Amino acid sequence: MKSLNLNKSDIKFQETLSEMRIAQLKTEITEDILNNYAIAILDIDKVLSCIHNGKIYREFIMDTKMCNLIQFIIEGNHLIPPIIRSIDGKNWAIIDGQHRIGLALHLRIKCIPFLIRMDQIKYTDGLQ
Repeated sequence: MKSLNLNKSDIKFQETLSEMRIAQLKTEITEDILNNYAIAILDIDKVLSCIHNGKIYREFIMDTKMCNLIQFIIEGNHLIPPIIRSIDGKNWAIIDGQHRIGLALHLRIKCIPFLIRMDQIKYTDGLQ
């Protein structure tokens, strides 16, 4: 197994929905993503400030899932952006991508792409 050392430049996200292997996500909304979601580049700190108990995502834990994620990146793979949804226009929830967010924070990456329902993009102005 290769070393699990990464830096910011090693993390790359897929940039178009058509390239994404959505079926790999652990969510039941995979079919909906290809038709009703868009990608928005957002500030992770601002997103987490709008998530109930968002501070738990700031804790970096090197568990099996994190090791697998790092290995996936080392192998040259691009990540699917985390999925978030608006609860009420100002509060958000993470649907999928807690480890991706935790790793980006650990590497001090400020902004990353997120998958968001197209009808909720209007609520992201304060998150950029």
